[in-house]
Amino acid sequence: MSKDEGDLRWAKQRMRTNSYFFEWDFDLMEEEYLEGFDDNSYLMKTLYEFNTGRYEEALKTAKARAELYPTCGTCQAYLANALFFMGKTQEAKKVIGQNFELFNDNYQFLREAALLSYYLGAYEMSQEALRVIRFTFNDNSPTTLFLIAVNHNINGDVSVEKETLEILLEQYHNQNSGSPAWNLAKYYAHKGEYENSLTWLQRSFERRDVEMIWLRTEPLFAPLRKDTRYLEIYKNVGFPVPPAVVPEDVARAIQ
Repeated sequence: MSKDEGDLRWAKQRMRTNSYFFEWDFDLMEEEYLEGFDDNSYLMKTLYEFNTGRYEEALKTAKARAELYPTCGTCQAYLANALFFMGKTQEAKKVIGQNFELFNDNYQFLREAALLSYYLGAYEMSQEALRVIRFTFNDNSPTTLFLIAVNHNINGDVSVEKETLEILLEQYHNQNSGSPAWNLAKYYAHKGEYENSLTWLQRSFERRDVEMIWLRTEPLFAPLRKDTRYLEIYKNVGFPVPPAVVPEDVARAIQ
């Protein structure tokens, strides 16, 4: 492939990726997937495989990438996620644990570690990753706020949980980036308040939150998957594959 051909290929992939994230253009991304991603886009390939429930393919892609680039924190985080989605929870915990010290200054790895550890019920690891994120990066993103709120809920620290929830609500009303409505929907799902969760999921859809591409595979939304309101949102987002069914992968939800 010549340099001009390579540049054209890169530009095409960038256009498709942007359309996917910001317009939920699954049709274009499905074309990219079927054509085959180049070597520089394999993390995007893994992400798309997660989003569309291709868990076995995602594990193959993530494993190959992690082996090829052992010093890539995001690659190791994606491998742990792929293991989780395949129900290999102990292996997922092992990957996070073995790589925590190596990537304790890597924001992407730490965020994925905090989130995945929460899903796995490894709350001490989730809270340690959060502590490093807050101390090192001074991060106040909606995803981090969600994790702070649910971890403090688990620990019974109602005051910090409430304070964090108020900040997340303020971010929504200020139209901050980072999908605050999506994270509020997750927070209420964590609490078992599914009517509130669906209300915020609808608001997330109306705001066109980037995180909507995770609608099919988000573990916290497993109890919503038969609800007609959830299914209507799913259809309108435009996934190219049928929705996950319950109880198909409830076992892959939070342990």
